Amino acid sequence: MIEKPRNAIAYFSPPGLLPPGQVLALNQALRIAVLYQAESEQPFVAMVQFSPQAFLLFQRALDAFPQCCSFEEILQSLSPALAQHLLQGHVAEGSKSWVQLMRPVYKAARKATEGLLSFGLELHSVRSMGYKIGPARSSLSLGEPPSLARLSFARRGTHRGTDER
Repeated sequence: MIEKPRNAIAYFSPPGLLPPGQVLALNQALRIAVLYQAESEQPFVAMVQFSPQAFLLFQRALDAFPQCCSFEEILQSLSPALAQHLLQGHVAEGSKSWVQLMRPVYKAARKATEGLLSFGLELHSVRSMGYKIGPARSSLSLGEPPSLARLSFARRGTHRGTDER
């Protein structure tokens, strides 16, 4: 699904994720994603620069689309040492240690969702499995920068089943 030409920009336009004619252009070196409308007089829709961890998670979710990207795969991308610890079974899922181990994943997901909302997308948590990229459930319109009020849902402790307000 992702085409990688020589200039290191990947183009992504999956049916079911973006409206027809819209394309995501990803520049990995700069961690920038641009959403544009192909064959339009005003092609630019939105542009976002991501943190390194958020960009990695965004890429993994795009690569896995329409499937879920597993927590293990995400953690392996963000921190191979922590992933190895998890895969060796030293931590029980749902334990306090599990939550601490998964903290980089949760933080990257929150940061990625902040940027993805500008494209009308967000990461959806799939309980005990990972994240899946999909259309945003909020009323944010494309190209509009996300407000703090609209991002408040991403700060709640939905990953652990608690509310950290």
